Parts: sequence; structure tokens; C-alpha cells
Amino acid sequence: MNIEVSSSFKAQAKKAIWAIVLFFVSFLLLIIVGLAIAALLIYLAVQIVKHTPNFTTLILAFGIASSGVILVVFLFKFIFQKSVSNTDGMREITKAQHPKLFQVIEELAAQVATDVPKKVFITDQVNASVFYNSSFWSMLFPVRKNLMIGYALVNASTKDELKGILAHEFGHFSQRSMKVGSYVYNCNRVIYSLVYENNSFENSIEKFSNGHIFLKVTFLISIVIMRGFQWVLKKLYNILNISYLSLSREMEFHADAVATHIVGSDTMIDSLLRMDLADKSYNSVIEFVNEQYAEKKKISNLFSLQKDVLQFFGELNNLKFKGRYPLVTIEEIDQYQKSRLIIKDQWASHPTTGERIKKIKTLNIKKENPNIVEANVLFDNTTILEEKLTDLFYNDLEDSSLEQINLNEVFNAYKAYYKTVTFNKEYNGYYNYKNPILEPSQISEVYPLLTFEELFSDEVMELVNSYNALSSDFNDLKFLTVEDHVIKTFDFDGVKYKKNQAGHLLEGLNKEKEVLEAKIQVHDEKIYHFFLQQAKLNDALPKWQKLYDIYVYCDKLYDLGFEETQKLEKQLEFLQHDLNLDVIYKHLKDLKNIEEVYKKHLKVVEELPLYQEAINDDLKEIVTAYINHNSLYIKGNTWNDDSLNTLFSCLRLLPHIHSRLMFVSKKQLLDFQIDMIKVPV
Repeated sequence: MNIEVSSSFKAQAKKAIWAIVLFFVSFLLLIIVGLAIAALLIYLAVQIVKHTPNFTTLILAFGIASSGVILVVFLFKFIFQKSVSNTDGMREITKAQHPKLFQVIEELAAQVATDVPKKVFITDQVNASVFYNSSFWSMLFPVRKNLMIGYALVNASTKDELKGILAHEFGHFSQRSMKVGSYVYNCNRVIYSLVYENNSFENSIEKFSNGHIFLKVTFLISIVIMRGFQWVLKKLYNILNISYLSLSREMEFHADAVATHIVGSDTMIDSLLRMDLADKSYNSVIEFVNEQYAEKKKISNLFSLQKDVLQFFGELNNLKFKGRYPLVTIEEIDQYQKSRLIIKDQWASHPTTGERIKKIKTLNIKKENPNIVEANVLFDNTTILEEKLTDLFYNDLEDSSLEQINLNEVFNAYKAYYKTVTFNKEYNGYYNYKNPILEPSQISEVYPLLTFEELFSDEVMELVNSYNALSSDFNDLKFLTVEDHVIKTFDFDGVKYKKNQAGHLLEGLNKEKEVLEAKIQVHDEKIYHFFLQQAKLNDALPKWQKLYDIYVYCDKLYDLGFEETQKLEKQLEFLQHDLNLDVIYKHLKDLKNIEEVYKKHLKVVEELPLYQEAINDDLKEIVTAYINHNSLYIKGNTWNDDSLNTLFSCLRLLPHIHSRLMFVSKKQLLDFQIDMIKVPV
């Protein structure tokens, strides 16, 4: 297969090639300068010993000569470094184990005109990728690639869709010009090695120089020169990366074209549009599994549950199905994407899903009778494989004494869990990203009562989604008014602007935002009055009012907890600095005063009945341990690690506790309102 690369691909490839040339020329000059400096230092060391031979000058000469050697080692250490891909969480599979899969892989490799993978790995992810161990020498000698297939992706794909995904991965290596990307990647690796991977190298220098003051001073020479070289390399890194990432986006379009010619436009588009839902469903399974793990329970097969959850999510979203696979449309994705602001992300390695679909549509490649057979038919003994991958997931967890949930009960257990972490679907998503009105006592106007359906209609959701998008655009434009970024231009409402024009748009956008905000405020007041009347009609006013009060109180506690946590974190900033003991004790004295207020807040939270109900025992123990903790953070001249760990454990935990209380109080109120209106009046 020989697919003509686009003109934009060729243009980006040329830019990348020029960036590579610039890198090699600049780096060669740095090496020449570095070697000249090293030679000069070694010559100077020889002359010092030659003219004044004694022990002191020998140490000095040794330090100067070593500085030259260190500089040379620094410049050439990248040659010996190798980027080894991490295969933790992966399981290698072979042709003998899964012959049908490997037959497809071999057929695709032949169609795309590339080599078959060196090894094939299976993992639990919603992903597929080609990877390899790279070094400087891989630019000169070909390196065979490995293929990683995520079984959660297989589980959410038809056979043809999986073929398209694999063909996309092979497509990255189907054209000779694709090698440019590999060159740029390895040039980046060289720079990254020299600029950012120096901790162990510099630690070794520092440890070696501790033997004598002359060594410290002379080794400082090499450090200063290295810093200068790194400054130049950082500039090259930015140039090279921008060109590489622009090329990378074109490579994605090209790989899509390769895959589309094999499986057709519709199959590729269906697969791309389902990826977010597949990812969401599998992440939800993992969250459920983690929740069960906290209760000392486990499941035997992640992927059997994933199938059920994917279908469950499809039904929740009223999607059509292709076999057992939900069909997501671009319109369903676009209904939440109402942003009017477009900022081209020059640091993005992949184009957006919308951009990819647009390109695939233009190819318009039709395939008759697309195969909707499940992709896992390509694997043998799927149940055993799925259970082994599930075991691999649990291997990362510590507790092995877990009760296994009966396979027939797992999905019901999941649905019960899902109800506890989501708001009632009858609200039509209205409260997914906003709260009920927080200050009902300030409402004076009484509105004509609307029906529940009118209050939470699709038209109302359109208003909320527009406001959310507008708020996001406003914040992004505000960011553009700050000078410290590389963005030069942006599009708003289809018109191109320069970054210094962002401020002019903010005033008008803020007025729009205020208008929408006022409309939503009025609507929230109508909702409040609707449920107030329902509570009165159903003789449920005391219970409803109590739940409302708890929700408002938890919101205030959330804000207060955020403020107290910020104060404590600010006071703890002194731990990041190297201070003498007297200064440390002064900071600890100030810390004690702030901690007293912080602990008072924690005690208030502890006394909430909702806290006892909603927070698990392990988290409660951490909070109680910190409240009762009175040990010193420093003993003599050393830190008390146990005391510090107690403090930081609680500090990390409090935002989660407040979020949990806020969510549970909100959910209890919303659930009660739904139950209340279902009671016959």
C-alpha cells in the first residue's frame, strides 16, 4: 500500500528536517567548543604540575584535568543511554497462544508494507501503541518495534474496528518519510538527556569533589560550562519539539488514512467516536473495583463487567447500538462542546477527535458489509486471558485476603454502586456541574410554578451548557492577557485575533456571561420554589428543609476547610528551605498557632452525623490520629518523620473529605426531592 502523503505533511517534514540539521550543526559546535575547553584544561593541569610539582599543585591539577574529562563525559554520555520501555502491567502473548490474532497482525503488516512486531504485549488499558527501546544508535540502525494491545480496547471494539486500530499503529511506519519522526524523537532524547537527566551525574561529581576544597572549586568550572551548554540546548529543545509535534499530528492523519483504506471510513469513525465512552466505562469499572477493594472484596473478571457497563452507559445516553456496541455520534459529542474559542495547541502530539474524523470523512472510503463480530474472537481462551489480566491488576494491590464477589452478582453490585456516585438521571444532567441554589433565604419573588419536565428540559440544559462553555472561554481569554505564554494568535467566533486583543473581548464576554448567569439564577429560584411547594403539599417540609440546611452547611464548611488548609500549607513552606535550627523552631512556634485553628475545624467536621455516615473508617482514623497528635515535629537536631507523616496525611486528606461531604449532602437532597414528587398528593 502506497498512500500519498499530504502537502501539509511534507511541509512539516521539511521543517522537522531543518530542525534536525540545526540541532546537529549546533550540537557539533558545542562538542568542538567543549573538547577545546577540555583540552585547554588538561593542558593547564599538565603545565601546573610541570612548573610546580608538589602535593597541593597535584591536587589542583587533578581537579582541573578532571573538570575537562567531566565536560567530555557530559557531552557524550547520551551515546550510552538507552530508553527502555516499561512493560510492567503487560503480558507477552505469542502466535502459539493466539494464532488468529497473529494472522491478522501479519496480514495487516503485509498490507501496510511494514515489519511484523518483534513482540506483542497485552494489557488492561483502553489503548494500543507501538513502542521500542531506543538509543542514539537507533538513528543509525533499524530497531524492531513491539506492539501493545489494551484488552479493554479489544472489549469495546468490533473485529474490523480493532483491525483499523492496529493498521493505524502500523501506519506510522509505512512510509520512508516517517523515519523523520524517529530522528526528531532521538534528537530530543539526546537533548533531554543532557539538560534534564543529570541528577545522578551531578550527584556523583559533588560526592567526588567533597574530598578537597581544590576539587570543589575546579569541578565548579565544569558545572558552570555545562549550565551554559544546557541553556543553548534548551532553546534547541523548544525548536525541535514544536517541529516534531507538528509533524506528529500530520503522522496521525497519515496513519488514519492508512487504516481507513483497509477498513473503511465508517468503521474508523465509529471506533474513534466510541473511545471516550469506552474509556469512561472502563474507568468506572476500576473505580468500582477500588471501592470494593476498600471493603475487602474483589471480582474475578474486569472485562466481563466492562462489557455490561459499556452497554449500560450506552442505554443511559439513549444511544443506538451496532450489535452490543453503542454508536456515539459527533452531534452527541458536540452538544457539550459549545466553546467559541479556538487556540491551536502547538504542543499537542495528536489532533483532536473532531479533526481526525473530518479528515477521514473526506477520504470517503466505503466498505461493504462491515464485520460487527466481537474483536475478542481473535483471542483464544478469552475467559482465562481476562482472568489473568484481572489478576495482574490485583497484583499491584497489597491485600491478598479478599472475598470474591459471585460473578452473577457483580453487575448488580456495580449498578448499586453507580447510584451512590451519580445524581438521579431525571434531573437530565442539570446538577452534574452545578449546585442547587445556596442562599434560598434571599429569594423574595414568587414565580408561577412550572412542571418538573419544564424545569429540567433539554432547552434548560442548553442554557447551562452554553454558560459553562462561556465561563471556560472567559477564563481562557483572561489567561491570554498574561504575557507568560507562547500563544500568539487565537480564533474567536471564527475571527482570528492576536493575543494582545484578548483583553478587548473580555468586557463583552463578561456581559454575556452576566446575562446567562442571571437567567440561570432566576431558573434556580423557580426550581427552589417548585420543591418548596412540593414539600408543603407532601407534608415533607421539615425533612426537606433539614436536608437543604445540611447541604448549605457542608458547602460553607468546604470553603472554610479550603481556607484553613491554604493557611497551613503556606506556613509549612519553610520545610522546603535549608534553615538553621533557631529559624526552624520559630516557624514551628507559628505553626502551632495555625494548627490549633485547623484542628478546631477538623473537630467540627468530625461531629457532623454525615461525616460518621459518609467517611470510611480508615480515613476517620487518620483525622483522629492528627487531632490527638501532640508530638514534636523535631527532636534535638533531627526531624520526627512519624509526626510529619501524620500531619501531611491529614493535610492531603481534608480536601477529599470536604468534597465527599459536599457530594453526599447534595445527593441526599436531590434524591429526596425525586422521591418526594413521586409520592401521590
